[in-house]
Amino acid sequence: MFLKGVNVHEDFAPLGSAENHEAIDRVIEYCQQLGVNFIRLAHYPHSRYFMDKAEEAGILMEEEIPLY
Repeated sequence: MFLKGVNVHEDFAPLGSAENHEAIDRVIEYCQQLGVNFIRLAHYPHSRYFMDKAEEAGILMEEEIPLY
């Protein structure tokens, strides 16, 4: 499988590090427009909603273990 992906931080203008469903939906939509099939969630656990929306869109995700 060829992975074409992006790295995502919880950084949404003007929300900052807060996530809401609308912001996550927008990220998934942008990824679909770019032809992305893989998202790496950066450095910390993101919301379960993000994982669910990516799965619905057919996008593979990697989430880092929250261990520093």
